[in-house]
Amino acid sequence: MVDLCEVLAIEVTEERLAQLVRLDVVALRALRARLKSTGSWPG
Repeated sequence: MVDLCEVLAIEVTEERLAQLVRLDVVALRALRARLKSTGSWPG
């Protein structure tokens, strides 16, 4: 996920990393789809 953010020039902050480690597989897949479609972090 971090690699995808880097490619899309989305800043990966400590807060975002903390969010990532709490996500399950389904939520990670949803986040990946959103990042790919919108090019931005949700929220």
